[in-house]
Amino acid sequence: MGYFSKRGYYVTLAVLFIIQWLMVGISRDDEFAEHSLFVKYRPTFQVYFYSPLGMDDRPLGYPARLDQIEARYDNFVRERHWSSGDIPLILAEAVMVAFGFLLLGGILAYLRSAFCTKHLNQISFKFILLLSAPTALTGCASLKQDNKNNIQQILSLSAFNGTYVNPSITNDREFSSLWNQLNLTDKIDTLDFQKATIALEAQGNNKIKATWLQNGIEKKSLLLKGKLKDNYFVSRNKRTVIPIPLIYGKVQNNQFQLSLGMDGQLYVDRLQNRWGWVFLFLAGKDETVTYQYNTEKE
Repeated sequence: MGYFSKRGYYVTLAVLFIIQWLMVGISRDDEFAEHSLFVKYRPTFQVYFYSPLGMDDRPLGYPARLDQIEARYDNFVRERHWSSGDIPLILAEAVMVAFGFLLLGGILAYLRSAFCTKHLNQISFKFILLLSAPTALTGCASLKQDNKNNIQQILSLSAFNGTYVNPSITNDREFSSLWNQLNLTDKIDTLDFQKATIALEAQGNNKIKATWLQNGIEKKSLLLKGKLKDNYFVSRNKRTVIPIPLIYGKVQNNQFQLSLGMDGQLYVDRLQNRWGWVFLFLAGKDETVTYQYNTEKE
């Protein structure tokens, strides 16, 4: 690496690092304590944002220091700005990917000059295994089709045809709603989820159409793709992988399966498998939750 190319490499690396530091932040969800990347609407040296109050009300005599932290969280995370859309986040992740691979390339170039090729190949192989470990762990996660005595035998997807209430029987919060499980997004909807009903209609042998109904009027719909397996309709696995060597990585598996109870109620098993790392810190979450939904009363 010549003098000018080496200088250009370090300058590019420094510029990308400063852009990330000033414009990309990590926020902790105020309800579920999950971490995610976001793009700051203006430059600031603060990287980590959280809400000390969470979902609680501000008590009397709340400390001024915590109030300032809460205000910054409101300003950068809760309020919507030009940076709140998907495109700024995609651009930020592209910058982080470029920085990560530039940094990785520099490290491998240094190792190439310091060690022989044989040792370098061994180091590179172990490093790739380390980076791919979270992906391998999440790849093992899948839904199981248990032989339960309280579910119907399903011979055709048309058995799921019907209209179901959107709120869950066991938990009436929006994140537990039927539409949220089918959509695999976990985002708050602008429509009234409490009054909604969800109509399911089979479309061939491997698809089910789900329609959001508000007072009998169709508001939106989506097509669920999957297959019938052992009396369950098992959806396709929605997987998100963002590997940024040495900096940030995220691997998510999202999937659901449907079954019918003996009284016609709909059961949804929801798999959520998450692994991620920020620098050397690794964290993960693997859970499957079952929700129950009644049919709409005539």
